[in-house]
Amino acid sequence: MTSADWEKFAEIGDSWDPSGRGRAILLEANDVLFMPPGVKVTHAVLTLDPSLMQGGMLWDDLNLDAILEGLHWIGLHQHATNEAMAWQLGEVLDELRDVFQSEVCASSRAGSWVSVQGTWAPKL
Repeated sequence: MTSADWEKFAEIGDSWDPSGRGRAILLEANDVLFMPPGVKVTHAVLTLDPSLMQGGMLWDDLNLDAILEGLHWIGLHQHATNEAMAWQLGEVLDELRDVFQSEVCASSRAGSWVSVQGTWAPKL
């Protein structure tokens, strides 16, 4: 999607028209669709028969910046989602902070860390 597409999608949400650029993915029984964490993807689910589906989020530690940027974008553009911000998000972010701090503490034994534009990085 172009920047203009994202702006329009953010503005009007589920009324946004992809103008024929959408793609269909047909899933059959026991198929799994994995959407990579941290990648903004517009999607809609359509079932032809009664179906049972399950969704979830996988936070890949190599893509945390993109994942958090995506969450921030959704927070700013609530029209772009059919779900309110997850009620458990605060707990998830608290846990993420704890994991990050433990990693920084463990790594600090091997060297110093500094904050560079809000991101922690090893001191060179």
